[in-house]
Amino acid sequence: MKTSHNRKIKGNINLNSIYGITLMSLTITIIILLILAGIVINMLLGENSIIKYAKIAKEKYENAAEQEVLEISKLSNEIDNYVPQ
Repeated sequence: MKTSHNRKIKGNINLNSIYGITLMSLTITIIILLILAGIVINMLLGENSIIKYAKIAKEKYENAAEQEVLEISKLSNEIDNYVPQ
């Protein structure tokens, strides 16, 4: 009686080809991950990057904070100099 090392299911489908990752699927997965990594790096470090917008927002915040301090000191001086009639 002969036994086959490759078990077969439903027709000509080889059971051994169902399990495992093929080299083609592994290559495609790596290529997709590299494309996604390139997109993320471009979003972080590119011309219109998130980091650039964060630096701009930080500068605007610091300028607004300085203006607020000046405005508060100006109003504080006006209050101190106010003399009721």
